[in-house]
Amino acid sequence: MSENKTVAAYPRLCLAYFLQFAAWGSYGFALTGFAMNVLGFKGWQMGLVGAAIPIGALFAPIVGRIADRYLSAQYVLAILQAICAALLAGVGMMATDAASARFWPMMIALIFVGIFYMPTIPLINSIVFEHVPNRDNAPRVFMFGTIGWIAVVLFIQAFFGGGNDNQFFYVGAACCAILAVYSLTLPNTPPQAAKTGDAGKKAPSAWGMLADPKFAVFALTILIAGIAACGVFFGTCFAMLGQRGYPGGLALTTLNQFSEVLFMALLPVFSSRFGLKNVILIGIAAWFARYLCFMDAAFGLALTGLLLHGICYSFLYAGSYTYADQISAPEMKASVQSLVGFILLGVGQIGGYIMGGYLVDMYPPVVRNYAVNADGTVALNVEKDGQSLPAWNDPAAADSAWNMLDLSQYVKSAEEKAEAAANAAKSLDFGLVAKDNTIDSALLDAPELTEITSADKTSSKLTKAQAVQLFSQIQEKLGVASEDGKISLTRAQYLQAQTNNWPRIFLVPAVMMAVAFVFFLLFGKNPKEEETAKA
Repeated sequence: MSENKTVAAYPRLCLAYFLQFAAWGSYGFALTGFAMNVLGFKGWQMGLVGAAIPIGALFAPIVGRIADRYLSAQYVLAILQAICAALLAGVGMMATDAASARFWPMMIALIFVGIFYMPTIPLINSIVFEHVPNRDNAPRVFMFGTIGWIAVVLFIQAFFGGGNDNQFFYVGAACCAILAVYSLTLPNTPPQAAKTGDAGKKAPSAWGMLADPKFAVFALTILIAGIAACGVFFGTCFAMLGQRGYPGGLALTTLNQFSEVLFMALLPVFSSRFGLKNVILIGIAAWFARYLCFMDAAFGLALTGLLLHGICYSFLYAGSYTYADQISAPEMKASVQSLVGFILLGVGQIGGYIMGGYLVDMYPPVVRNYAVNADGTVALNVEKDGQSLPAWNDPAAADSAWNMLDLSQYVKSAEEKAEAAANAAKSLDFGLVAKDNTIDSALLDAPELTEITSADKTSSKLTKAQAVQLFSQIQEKLGVASEDGKISLTRAQYLQAQTNNWPRIFLVPAVMMAVAFVFFLLFGKNPKEEETAKA
């Protein structure tokens, strides 16, 4: 390979990696929150929707073998990405709103997304490793995957509803379609078996390493931590951010990736100074701290929990892959890496998504939805055709720097802004009514108030009488004391009523992380610890 061709390959590979993870980022956080908050899926359904792609990943190696034996990697990448584009667009068509959404068809389609998408990650990795002159420089390319994830999330936040409608599926489909075409221009990467003549050889199995106590302790640790980690976090994070009313919910999740870039770069420093056992322990401890932060509704603690992602992911996941590489014999490295991936990304993520979904069902909000009956009365927690409570935006948030995360405000046309202002003038939204973030009887009795509508204009307008009924019933559900039946409801109480019991939900994975930490602290060893002791 000439030096000029090598240099030219870098930008081409970086763009491919950008598109690869932009496709994943388009739905990575938005999917489960959209399923619960918009489509009205129950917690167990939300958990299974999140687990669908990891379930598909369990079957992905069967598809991935084609590239190793029969076709060049770039052609298989193009075929699989084209299939994923069609599948994601199909899911988008099924999920326009709660009335049209069908759980099982979506679930099956998403499983097939996993089956066809997950093999593309090792495929694109093989292309990168084949065409960079120094494999140690591969992270320069991999970093563009994180950049792609961040870019697509901010793009969806600005132009396509921030994960609150089905448009993010089409964005993901577009990324896959573009990569499918672009893959055909990537450097040729023939099947590895064809080059080495090893098509008939059987790779050694890593399962036998479970007989080694050191590896068995490591495997059990990452199994416990893996279930409590990304599956629970990805499955519940966007829903939690949305329920608590934080600004720019989907854009907030990019803090995870910004943090990841920093700590992924620091991982080798920590590994050499503290040893891989301590690196993994630090990662587990960071997950424990993250869930403690999420138990409280304070915005500052939520930001802290998100920013911990760099330590959480890099030190636990990347640290585990490095640990596995050092503990395994040269002829078993690929097999051991596959086993670790199976534990963390397969069993761990599936178990985490399902567990998170059932915890959401176990600790539901006090008020799930409401409906206006035919006679004009308001009913809470209806079984069919219920809608989410109207959003009550914080008026003070408009002056907050964090409000800049709502990127859609910067891309609206003058006509859209004028229309929004006209709609706001016709009726008073919650934010304008309750400037001190409190709704009370005196305010509702004001003669100038005729109707109330959601600050986001997505819910039905309520007459003054219906608003009184709604707030009275919410107050009663919360057990808030009232004087002579008068209403006095703060925004914090209103959000609490429609929010899952997140402290109880996050307590479970936090305890699991504590168990994994203590177990690995007591029984885990550094990969080369025994050899060093003998020497």
